[in-house]
Amino acid sequence: MIQSQFTRLLITATLVAITVPIYAQQAPEPAKAPANSNPAAPAQADTSAQDADAAAAAAAIAKAKAAAAAQAEPKPKSSSDGDAALAKRAKEAGWRAEVRSGVTVYCRQDAVVGSRFTQKRCAAESQLAGILERQEYEREQLKQRGCGGNCGGK
Repeated sequence: MIQSQFTRLLITATLVAITVPIYAQQAPEPAKAPANSNPAAPAQADTSAQDADAAAAAAAIAKAKAAAAAQAEPKPKSSSDGDAALAKRAKEAGWRAEVRSGVTVYCRQDAVVGSRFTQKRCAAESQLAGILERQEYEREQLKQRGCGGNCGGK
């Protein structure tokens, strides 16, 4: 299971790494024409949106590479401070520690979409670190971009 997730992550990171340089190598824009000569010219907002998308893609690549490196290298067991910090972050996110066959795993009950049933979901420490980082990254993206008016509440 871990190997298939790592393979998917590696393939995704490779595809993103291939597409980002393509956008970076685009030809520079021609000199600006007078404002009244071509009213159908694209606005500068399009280029700033493309720059923002390229920056977001670059950030996603860096995060994917860091996650792949974290999964590829086994975590040393001597870092009890790191384990304690992970356990604290996991507890804040609703995960409970359980011991199975002498290995600590973290589990939580998740609602099944479209149903009132719940499903128990468990992850090893190495997987949980990636899950928590991804959740934090997605939370930050929502804060930066907003939620398109579908935030509910206020």
